[in-house]
Amino acid sequence: MLRAISCCFGGSADPVDDRDVSSQTPVSQQPTFPSPPDPLGPWLHPVECLVNIARDEPDALLINTYESGASERLSYLRVWKQAYSVAQALKALPGWNDDDHEVIGTFCEAEASWVIFSFAVWMLGKKTLNLALNLPAAARKALCERYSIKYILYHHTKPGRTIGVTLVNATTFPVLDNVPPPSLEVCEPLDELVAIACTSGTTGIPKSFQFPHTGAITIRTSIGISKCSVGLLQAPSFAATLTLVFSALNLQGSVWLPEPTYNIVEKARNVAQILDDGVAFVLIVGRGQLNIRE
Repeated sequence: MLRAISCCFGGSADPVDDRDVSSQTPVSQQPTFPSPPDPLGPWLHPVECLVNIARDEPDALLINTYESGASERLSYLRVWKQAYSVAQALKALPGWNDDDHEVIGTFCEAEASWVIFSFAVWMLGKKTLNLALNLPAAARKALCERYSIKYILYHHTKPGRTIGVTLVNATTFPVLDNVPPPSLEVCEPLDELVAIACTSGTTGIPKSFQFPHTGAITIRTSIGISKCSVGLLQAPSFAATLTLVFSALNLQGSVWLPEPTYNIVEKARNVAQILDDGVAFVLIVGRGQLNIRE
């Protein structure tokens, strides 16, 4: 009776001791086969992507921003020059090379300056923490203390005072006249952990964790379009925004930034504008939908 039940549930009708296992090949001796190459190419650090494309295709579009109301297009080479210039200015700030200084805050909407600031921080081997603009001051202070943040970079919106933190409008740094050609040799060793991602903090102080750029590989696969234009519809404080930037870079593509607004009607109109202008991919996180336009 027990043997019959065992068979019904997929078990062996023979006692375990009677099985012939002599012909089974140990797992350690079984042949292994290399994984097929990714048709989208190898996954690279965002700074590597910037360097490679700025060097090989300097006029390729990296940022198309509408933050001033009209389209402004920035090439890979232009972003390299601006990010490198910001990086050199940041290196001269007091305490920049202190042992405990690994994380730099940003306080930005999804805007061109945020992308440039991020590249500047990453090429110096440090991490960004993208602070939400509506984060209470106490929560912002707690995050800065948690990661020994000395500087918060901003542009259009200046954060409130945070004790022990210097606020830096990094758009005031001039673009250098002698920017070297794109190369990793003029960058610090790159860190795979490029950012600190946070929860929303709606129940108090946000939880946070280190975020590697490789966390976006599956998003690139979902997009799957080489040289794709990707719309950023959420603030940088959302990890999804970071993953889209990393994916666009690893597709040799561009990021499109609609004019930021808190008015839902204007926001919809601004998204419609970038769709009309030809953006290929947007991620609508609230409903979990991927909207692809080829």
